[in-house]
Amino acid sequence: MVGPPLHRPQTAHYWAPEYVSPDRLVSYSYQIHSILKLNPRSVLEIGIGPGIVTGYLKGAGFDVVACDIEPGLRPDCVGDARQLLLQALPSTAG
Repeated sequence: MVGPPLHRPQTAHYWAPEYVSPDRLVSYSYQIHSILKLNPRSVLEIGIGPGIVTGYLKGAGFDVVACDIEPGLRPDCVGDARQLLLQALPSTAG
């Protein structure tokens, strides 16, 4: 019997067998390898899902900030990505 993951989000659908399809796992692998190839100083992940990409990158020593609208996933910042991006843009009001 396999035990629960170390970090289990409140949103149970991430742990359903149909969620972790081969296509989704390939997508995670592609994301990770793309980031490794770019070798950025830091990574912002928006929409962290079960945390596979963030967990790998943090374990590999990357400075990762994970943002999601779902606080049960325990991201570094909680909020709507559209609002977070608008807050980060410089103001053009003069």
